[in-house]
Amino acid sequence: MTVTLRADVTLDHARIVLADVATVSGADGDAVQTLEHLEIGHAPRIAYVEKLSRAQLEQLIRRRAGPAADGLAMDGATVVSLRTAAQAIAEDSVLKVAKDRLQQQFGGAYWRLDVEALATPEGLEVPVGAYQLRARPLGGTTLASRMTVWVDVIVDGLPYRSVLVPLHVQAMRHVYVARKPMRQGAELVPADLALELRDVVGLKGVPLGEADVQQGGKLQHALAEGQVLTLRDQAARGQVMRGDRVRLALAAGAVRVETMALADSDAAIGELVKVRPDNGSALVAARVVAPGIVEVESK
Repeated sequence: MTVTLRADVTLDHARIVLADVATVSGADGDAVQTLEHLEIGHAPRIAYVEKLSRAQLEQLIRRRAGPAADGLAMDGATVVSLRTAAQAIAEDSVLKVAKDRLQQQFGGAYWRLDVEALATPEGLEVPVGAYQLRARPLGGTTLASRMTVWVDVIVDGLPYRSVLVPLHVQAMRHVYVARKPMRQGAELVPADLALELRDVVGLKGVPLGEADVQQGGKLQHALAEGQVLTLRDQAARGQVMRGDRVRLALAAGAVRVETMALADSDAAIGELVKVRPDNGSALVAARVVAPGIVEVESK
């Protein structure tokens, strides 16, 4: 049985068999076939050259082939140089897969996602074969202005390498902004607000859209001109705020007395608030029972 080695071999598949690097000849056809299909390793990575000596290959054949290697004679090259044939994957293909992952995972929550590469992915060379690009799901549910996406390269069903793609993200949404400075407790009226398309990445708080603003509601916090109105800035419906005029009720049995008072703190419906009655100087604790109405609880 004679194995004649080739000096230079270029591979287009991952697993190397003896027939890739040598010709096998002999009288026993079954033994020849066994040696030709004998697996001897894996193809090197792109741009690398792997060298196998005649002595290494002979030792491997005798160890793995068993009786088929009886009477083995090695011939040909003393060293086999192995290279892997390559195919190129365009940078745009990798970038598109990364962008699509962001759109799929976050795009539904915004009017538009603007995604650009912070750095162009390097050109890829992979072994010849059927390849796929798969972007990994991103952890977390919050967008940042800088996001990174891992793209895995699969060749003939086997992982080959992964590429990290850095991206700059703008998440555009229609939001309300203050047309002018607005004080705490100011009433929310359409004339004081403008609906604009803004990037909301990094915005503190959930921005309010057209359907979210309570007409006639009040500001929980002051807003600067051009500042985005968020959920935390809008007072809860029915909330009494410091400085509000409220109706103060006191019930004692069948008798109910009402007067006007000035709220000295903020409180939502069901909470206690301190108020100063118009006809007195001392603060009184009362519970908010309805918008603009507080009631002193009888003991």
